[in-house]
Amino acid sequence: MRLREYFHDTERSDDGLEDDDMMYKKESSWTPGAGRDKWLDAYITAVKDEVIFRLRKKIKLNMSRDKEQAMQQLLNDDNCHSSS
Repeated sequence: MRLREYFHDTERSDDGLEDDDMMYKKESSWTPGAGRDKWLDAYITAVKDEVIFRLRKKIKLNMSRDKEQAMQQLLNDDNCHSSS
């Protein structure tokens, strides 16, 4: 979503590369940081909070106790779902 917002008004340039050449482009993991669009930031935060809230609800899980405990540890680990 941040990439789409960042490049939303950029025209696609024809760099002369064929489809076969595209697979040799170096992949990037860069994503624009928060702060460019306050409404997008608010939306992303709300969606993350809703997902985390629903995952933390007490429901009967169809998994072993060890897997359930591992999931709870991940859900409670602030490093796993820090805001970006």
